[in-house]
Amino acid sequence: MWPLITMTLAALLWLLSGTLGATALDPSFLPYQWLQMLTLALSALAAVQVLHRLVSLMLQRANGATGTATSDLLRAVVGIALYLVAGVLFLRHGLGLDIGNVVLTSAALSVVIGLALQPLLGHLFAGVSIELERTLRVGDHIRRDELEGRVVSLSWRSVRMVTVRRSSLVIPNSDFTSRAIEIIPAEQPYRHEVLFSVDATTSPGVVLRLGGQALRSGLTNALSTPEPSILLVGNDARNGTINYAARFFTLDYLNRRVAASEFLERFWYALSRDGLRYPLHYRQSEAASDMAALPGISAALQQMLLESGHRHHYARREKLAGGMIALVLHGSLQLASQPDPQHDEAALQRLLVQLSSVGHKPGPSRLAPEQRAALLNDAKLVLGPLAHPLCERIAALTENPLLAYRALAQSCTHPAQRAALLEKAPSHSLRSLRQGDWLGWTQALGVSVAQEVQAGEEGCEVFSWPAAELRAALAGATADDLGELMAQARRGTGGGRAFTQAQLMNWLQARTARATQPVAQHEAGVSVF
Repeated sequence: MWPLITMTLAALLWLLSGTLGATALDPSFLPYQWLQMLTLALSALAAVQVLHRLVSLMLQRANGATGTATSDLLRAVVGIALYLVAGVLFLRHGLGLDIGNVVLTSAALSVVIGLALQPLLGHLFAGVSIELERTLRVGDHIRRDELEGRVVSLSWRSVRMVTVRRSSLVIPNSDFTSRAIEIIPAEQPYRHEVLFSVDATTSPGVVLRLGGQALRSGLTNALSTPEPSILLVGNDARNGTINYAARFFTLDYLNRRVAASEFLERFWYALSRDGLRYPLHYRQSEAASDMAALPGISAALQQMLLESGHRHHYARREKLAGGMIALVLHGSLQLASQPDPQHDEAALQRLLVQLSSVGHKPGPSRLAPEQRAALLNDAKLVLGPLAHPLCERIAALTENPLLAYRALAQSCTHPAQRAALLEKAPSHSLRSLRQGDWLGWTQALGVSVAQEVQAGEEGCEVFSWPAAELRAALAGATADDLGELMAQARRGTGGGRAFTQAQLMNWLQARTARATQPVAQHEAGVSVF
């Protein structure tokens, strides 16, 4: 923009100067001389600006895909050099001054200015050394003492960074050449270490096993390669604990503590599922009260279920292990499954009736925040300003994103818009399992394949049985108990509606010798993420 403005002004001045000269204006006329000097000055300035712009574009193109990451330092140095050369040429040829005499007569002034600018010159030369050595690039992370951040620009005087708190941090260039600073390259994985302690009575082998499972459970921003690890680093005799270190690699240095927090949370739940935090009598009494809430099941069957199952706690969005049959005690689970046309169509009609009800006020959103945001963004492209209130009402009525997209598509009058919106809908249907719902029957009976299940909220509790142990426990159950148990499983939303009494009886009769063997409690009580 500025080069264009300067060139336009210079052209106008050249036109004005030529016009006045053509009218035989006295060249010695003082205003005319000022006009000529101003014309030459603007012309020189325009030439420098255009040349500086061309050099900046060449520097960006030389860096390829990372052209926008070219430091401001090199461009600033090139600009200063161009402006100095242009200024010297203008003084010599434009004003007719003897540059040598000017420099000699201003030596004292130059010394004074040099002393005053000594700190700035130190930053400038330090920035030049940073640029030449290429030890620091835009996008790298820096840590020194308590200060850390990501480099966003390199200038002739300082390095500007953004911290994890989204604040700006400015460090003078001279600090990088006079003090030790840790630099984490942007493309290089950083190994983060989380220290934690566990009671010394807990076997180190159990801690290493459960900690490794938590590290490999899909932590946010944590890499699977290089392999994460758990190390035993010492003990604290005064507190009776053993100290461990969990190590994992990440490319998001500033947000590395998010993965560390998730690890500690999931490790706590893993310990609780292994029975290390809950005394046996407490778990049994709690589970007994939950089992008693199931109507129609005899006390004998309840006791068999208690003895063969285990109570587990899960963190939000933590995945459940496969190969088990479970009953939801508290909280909710989310089951990702293939769409069921008949069931989904009935659910869609109920949702549309609720949307059309007069006076309905939207409650809190039942969709996950990221699902709600995606629904709103896609709806804005089709419905415009009407998208927000409609999406709020739909999000308050369903927790199934596929059903939400289908309900939203009903508001599109144009077939092409409706088809475009449905193309962005998720491919899987998300069902919620709540207290009293069963999970895993159809997979155990071979009716359907295993489906991904994760905890829908914090502190979700399930009572689960490995399929072999549950089959052994149900071997002595009466026909009435089996019928009531199957009816309750079929009423749940965990996909148990598909199996029949004959399939259940065939599964019970297919007992293997392994199902009758006792299983160690610590093996039966652990779920793999």
